[in-house]
Amino acid sequence: MLANALCQALQQGKVNRVRQQAGSYGLVNAAKLMA
Repeated sequence: MLANALCQALQQGKVNRVRQQAGSYGLVNAAKLMA
């Protein structure tokens, strides 16, 4: 049970990191388009 919760938390963290990276890339691309 504990191991499963830990795995889920790690996966959630990875998803959040990927979303943050995608968001920052989107901002950079938008800045390039605006400039």
